[in-house]
Amino acid sequence: MLSPAIITLPWRPDAAEHYFAPLSALPWAMLLHSGFADHPHNRFDILVAAPRATLLTRGEQTWVDDGETVVVSAEDPLQLLQQQLDRQPFTPQPHDDLPFLGGALGLFGYDLGRRFERLPSHAQADIALADMAVGIYDWALIVDHQRQQISLLSYDDPQQRLQWLEAQTPTPG
Repeated sequence: MLSPAIITLPWRPDAAEHYFAPLSALPWAMLLHSGFADHPHNRFDILVAAPRATLLTRGEQTWVDDGETVVVSAEDPLQLLQQQLDRQPFTPQPHDDLPFLGGALGLFGYDLGRRFERLPSHAQADIALADMAVGIYDWALIVDHQRQQISLLSYDDPQQRLQWLEAQTPTPG
């Protein structure tokens, strides 16, 4: 089973913001931010971008983009997600020190539940969000505020990923 290579980067408390700022305008770039709160559940920041595949569900349709083709399906979006995960050349395993080792990360909206059970329909669609928007990532930058450690993991070459990260430039705002 393929395991990710992990390198440790020099500590900086603003690492998530530092590395995410140039990526923030990229489609499917995500930052799960701890909020800097002094609480055990706010230990980690997780940054990802450039997914291997994406799944976007709106209503009864899911668009699956594997980087080469886009397929539109009315099948169960969670089954489609599992199929995409099964196609990847890696299977993330639990790690004692890191909360995420690649795989699926994204948004699962309340209305996705309508695909699986009967829900009240008196809520107005007041924001234009997909029902599900998930990327499948083979790398991540994990900031551990408790241990003051920054880990860059990749199922490819983490040094190449670091070079890619450092070569990104912020989009003018």
